[in-house]
Amino acid sequence: MLSQASLDDLRSRLEGASSPVFLFDNDADGLCSFLLARRALGKGKGIPVRSYPELDVGYMEQALILGADLVVVLDKPFISEKSIQFLHERSVPLLVVDHHVVPKKYSEELTRAFTEYNPALLSGIQNSAEPVSYLMYRALGRKEDMWLMIAGCIADHYLPLEWAQFTLQFPSLSGEVKGPFEAYYATRIGQLAQFLNFGLKDSISHVNLLFTFLSACTEPTQVLGDEAPLSFRDKVHTLSGELDRLVDEQKILGNLIVVHYGGATSMSADVANKLSYLHPGKYILVAYRKGSVTNLSLRGIGVKNLFESLFPFFPGLMGGGHEDAVGGRIVSASIDSFITAFQEKVA
Repeated sequence: MLSQASLDDLRSRLEGASSPVFLFDNDADGLCSFLLARRALGKGKGIPVRSYPELDVGYMEQALILGADLVVVLDKPFISEKSIQFLHERSVPLLVVDHHVVPKKYSEELTRAFTEYNPALLSGIQNSAEPVSYLMYRALGRKEDMWLMIAGCIADHYLPLEWAQFTLQFPSLSGEVKGPFEAYYATRIGQLAQFLNFGLKDSISHVNLLFTFLSACTEPTQVLGDEAPLSFRDKVHTLSGELDRLVDEQKILGNLIVVHYGGATSMSADVANKLSYLHPGKYILVAYRKGSVTNLSLRGIGVKNLFESLFPFFPGLMGGGHEDAVGGRIVSASIDSFITAFQEKVA
């Protein structure tokens, strides 16, 4: 966990900006991290980052178009050198709030060009358990937004100590659970977190409408009811059905469960998480084919090391994440060979 001094410094930097722009990972943890800041500060614009693996300079350009006097990157560990240099040359400060440890080969000048708040860097472990939504909640301290922190945390497979307090405040949304997966799939606050993930897969205009709605919500139940934007409810309905369909298409290959699909919408992480919940102890490989590139989501004990051990054998294979959950990318022509190789690793 970040020290209190670091949390206080982060809050002070955020409060001192007139027009902060938040670039956040395109998932529920990233969204909740932005909303916690937006609601606590009463200012700030948000842009979900859909580029992978790097946050490219186009997002920095968008931030300045929006009038940013501070850019805050939430839960995106890979930031291109051009992005950092772009802001540095224009004297716009950059803050990075993250919980991953990834190799960063920036020059000494670029390293000094931003400030990073990352408990994993302090602890020396590969990744810090606390998601960015938890770090933002602790920094900003707005108790009435605990529900957003809870949603972000369980979406990122983390059950915070505040769960007990949340259960007392919102018993109809929570309950006694054994871990974050059960909280995510067996409670209404978990359903809300899933809905946020689905909502981010909509068009930018509909996503911005969702931001406006979520920034003004006073109760989490509003997100689950008819007060939510119609476009959001339609997207949730559509993608919930698509998720069920893809889960039903699973192929069991011994100790490995595989889903390989294409289509207009990537749901790899959602499918991988649901299969991991349904099949504890199994390895999960979900591949979303989009033209010449296939996105990967893998789950299982020690899957990060297994995944990285295959890098030398598949040119263009890339990715990373947590010890038991990773995302990646591979050229589509290699996907069948990769599945076979990964199956041999987990046999």
